[in-house]
Amino acid sequence: MCEVPARSWRDALSARRIVFGLAALASITVGLIVRDAVGVGFLVFGAALFLLALLLPTINEIEFGLPVGLKVTAAVHARETDLRDAFEQQRGDLELCAQMLCDDPATAAKLLEAAWSQAAVAWRGPVDDALRIYVLCSLVHLVGSHERWVAPAASTVDVGQSPLAELPPDERVAVVLHEFAGLPSGLIAQVTGRPVEEVREALRAGGLRITARGAP
Repeated sequence: MCEVPARSWRDALSARRIVFGLAALASITVGLIVRDAVGVGFLVFGAALFLLALLLPTINEIEFGLPVGLKVTAAVHARETDLRDAFEQQRGDLELCAQMLCDDPATAAKLLEAAWSQAAVAWRGPVDDALRIYVLCSLVHLVGSHERWVAPAASTVDVGQSPLAELPPDERVAVVLHEFAGLPSGLIAQVTGRPVEEVREALRAGGLRITARGAP
């Protein structure tokens, strides 16, 4: 199964956020001590600094599993926007991988959308390259499930036209992830849940089959 990275408050700590946090705490402390209009100003400034410079960026970067009532709507919305932007930036690369893994273009598109939907719901880490790996992992598992449940006769594509279509599933997945997604053997092993040596053997065997097919 595809794993979502375990995250905690410690993952959100940085030197800049620690400075902002201490500044906010100091301002709030002064506001509590000075009980006049100036003190109120310090309280407001400290609370605003904590919210705008510390809490909102943190929630936008990482999901902490807070109860719904404690989530900040603006930050959650910003995170959703970041996820959509990330998908649009990676769409070409992911669509190519989906088409190389699945012979029917319409099915490939549907499985990619499903993989991204799963990621958008489950992902709790920052929006970085690890998210792309998670989407590829979901896509590989969805393609495998589709092939197990849908009869081969349902495909309208002439598999003889594609060297990849003639590979065994494990070799095809390894070759696509390596050649089209640019993943090393270790990451392919992580995505597919197989030992690294098996992945390397699948890459070697798949490469030999494709080379032999293209030989005159």
